Order: sequence, then C-alpha cells, then structure tokens
Amino acid sequence: MGLFCVFFALILAIAQSSCDNAVVIVGGGMAGLAAATEALEHGAERVILVDKEVRIGGNSAKATSGMNGAGSEPQKDQNVEDSVKGFAYDTMVSGALGDKTKVTYGEANILAQTLAENSAAAVGFLQSKGADVTNLVQCGGHSSKRTHRPQGGRPAGWTFVKAVKDGLEGKVDYQLSTRVTEILVENNAVQGLRYVDGDGNEGVLETTTLILATGGYANDHTETSLLAEFRPDLIDIPTTNGPWATGDGVKLGRSINAKMVDMEAVQVHPTGFVDPKDRDASTKFLAPEAIRGSGAILINSQGERFVNELDLRSTVVAAERKQMGSLYLVLNPEAKQNFGPAFGFYQYRKGFAQDYDSYVELAEQLNVDPEVMKNTLVEYIASQKKGEDQYGKTVFPATFSLEDKLTLTEITPVIHYTMGGLATNEKSQILNKNGKPITGLFGAGEVTGGVHGKNRLAGNSLLECVVFGRIAGTNAAHRVCGGAKSEL
Repeated sequence: MGLFCVFFALILAIAQSSCDNAVVIVGGGMAGLAAATEALEHGAERVILVDKEVRIGGNSAKATSGMNGAGSEPQKDQNVEDSVKGFAYDTMVSGALGDKTKVTYGEANILAQTLAENSAAAVGFLQSKGADVTNLVQCGGHSSKRTHRPQGGRPAGWTFVKAVKDGLEGKVDYQLSTRVTEILVENNAVQGLRYVDGDGNEGVLETTTLILATGGYANDHTETSLLAEFRPDLIDIPTTNGPWATGDGVKLGRSINAKMVDMEAVQVHPTGFVDPKDRDASTKFLAPEAIRGSGAILINSQGERFVNELDLRSTVVAAERKQMGSLYLVLNPEAKQNFGPAFGFYQYRKGFAQDYDSYVELAEQLNVDPEVMKNTLVEYIASQKKGEDQYGKTVFPATFSLEDKLTLTEITPVIHYTMGGLATNEKSQILNKNGKPITGLFGAGEVTGGVHGKNRLAGNSLLECVVFGRIAGTNAAHRVCGGAKSEL
C-alpha cells in the first residue's frame, strides 16, 4: 500500500508539472483574478497565477471611484434610468472614438460596445462574490448614476478585489515574487514563458494558454520607460500608481511582435491629494472622482470656480492648467455625507483636509478676499436653483448655502492611467502587428489598449478588468479544454 501511494504521488507530480492543460495568468489585479475565476468555472483543471509582487491586488486594490454598470440590479432597485446604448455613447464620446455629433450605438467601437453590453453582468459577478455594489454615484462624463460603490465608505477597489480573491481560495496556484522575463512563441503560438523567482532562480513554465493582466505603465521610470518613450512631457508629473506599474506586459508583448495601440494616450487625473507633510511626493493618493460626484466644488487659489466639476477628466485638467497657483476641492457637510465615512481616512488619517466654520475662515486660510469666496458660493447657489451654471453643469449632488461649514483639501493633476497597450479583439485575444491573433495569448485590463480611446471614463477601469478578464478566462478555458473553440 505504501509503494502504491508513492507511485501515485509520483504520477500526480508529473501530471502537475505539465502545464499543457493549465491556464497561466500573469498579473494578480482584478483582471487576473476575474480571468482565473472564469477559467475555473469553464472547466480549466489548473490555473497558475504569476505576479512579481509579494501580494495580490495591484492598482485594482487602489481604485477608488467604483465600477460602472448599465442596467444593473442596483440601478433597477433604485429606479435609476440608464441604458447600454447610453453608456456606450458616453464611453465613445469620452475617448473620442468618433465624431461627438454623429456617434451612435451601431457605430460603436467594438471594444467599447463589448464593455457596455457586459457591464451589468460584471456588476452581478461582483455581487455573486458577496461584494456590496449598491452605492450609486454619477461621475464626470456620465449621463446617469452608474458608478457602483460599496456603502459605508468602504474602499471600492480593495472591497471588490478581496471578494473575488476570497472566492478563489484554495483553487489557484499562486506564484508570487516571480517576474516574467520572456514569452516563448513559435509560429505565432504561445509555448510558455521564462521567469525569475524571488530568490533569483530562473525557470521556464510551459503553457500553450497565457493571459496577460499585468497593468499599465503610469509609473514607468525604468531604463526602458514607456512613459519616456511615448509621453516624455509627462515624465516628471506625479502619479497615483504603485511602483509596480512599469508596463512589463506591454514590453513582453512588444518583444513578440504584438501590436500596440494608443500608446501616447496617458490620462492625467484632475485630482490627486497634496500631502501638506510631503508636498513634492512623486506618488500621491488619488482624490477620487466620486468626491466631485458627491458634490465637491473645485476652486483656484483666488477662491473662484473655473470648470464644471463633472465634465470629462480631460476637460477638467485642461481648465486646471490655465490656472495660476494652487487648486482646491471644497466640500460642505452634505458632500462629505454623500461620499461616506471613507473621506475620514483622507482627512483624519492622512491629514489631507481641514474643516472651517465658515467661508470667511476658509478664505482667510487661502489668503483671499472673503467677498470673493462669498461671490463664488452665491453664484453656485444660484446655479443650483436654476439647474445649470455657466460651465454647463446640470447635476448638483450637494446643495450649498452660505451658512455651511466647509472642508478644504489641496489637489493637483496626477498621472493616473494609461489607455494605450497591446491590441486585442472582443475575444480578449492579443493581436500581432498584422492584426491576427497570437494563438493562445489573451489580455485583459490596463495592459491592453483601444477600449477607452484618448480618455477613460471614471469607473471604466475596474469594469474593463472584470469584463475582459472574464472573457479572457472563459476563452482560455475553452482552449485548454479543446473542442470547437480550441483554435483560440
């Protein structure tokens, strides 16, 4: 009996050492986790997830605004009117994926259309994992309340990532602190990858089915910096990204002749917190779009508004760059309540914000004439009553008054997201320079490009991860399981 057990263990070890029937995923953010979930759901016997970091989550865990969905159950429960067509339209207009006056759903970029059509199911996917997605806000560039967040001010990214990760407990082979150095390809088909583990040991992992979910290059200051190559004008601007966002997957794809798209499309977010204790920090905490979506107003160092706070990120940043001096967000109690207790983390734990009993005290802090600050509020209050302001703002999430206590936080534009990356199709297959799929190679999340065009809508990053991660995982499973779809 003992000999049989030894023999069985040996056979099992040999079987497990062969990855011909395994889905290998590189990247442990939301895209990689969603891909792993679907690969297992659709019959993959083994999923190996490789990540160069010591823990799972990546930038997905840092996401703050939430995740979009059109026609979701939370929207229906709260009588929020929305449509897939409207969502696709907003995404295309934001990304300049067509003439704003002529864009229709039928002309939709196929990736944007796929994103919108699968958005409600993506919200349902998170709900099925136990994530709370019932706090709805309307962020900039959206025509409806479709950005889903947890109630109680819990951080959206980490809440969603944890829910999906917990569902994979004991089901995935994690290989952390492991950096992929090369994708092995023969005759336009994946054969495996080379890696270096945390101890410096090199190895080869054989697989014919590989998913890249390695994120973007918004903090790429390496010797082979993609930021320096494609956007040298932004190389010295602070970022919200972790140190891991160095474009590894894009570079790996490039080395095997994968097609790259929109590499110059780097999103500068209008609001990163300026830490009074470290004003020159190169990495900053994001001041989530949901803060403005909850009612905060944006003012310059003269105490004046200058833009529709809920306009496209690109539009807000363009207006910010015309201002002289520092920039600030101003919240009243209703705006803080709308955002939820999470603002307390930024204000009290991090020290990014300060309360003032009146607009007079706030003006004195900014060293501006209190009458200027008063006039700013008077004009905004009048616009609230009218339903529109001089900048085209028609949604006023919080109602201000001259008697409000106010909260002030200094902000600055920050590099936040890279819309460019490896070209994919609606099946999440990565394409070569001739536009043909590289057999067995899939991509999802910020490592890919094309879905957002020139400017990403708030809440579409986590959505992209879930939608295309699920598609990649499903098609990868079909490939390893054989059958009619094994040509993927």
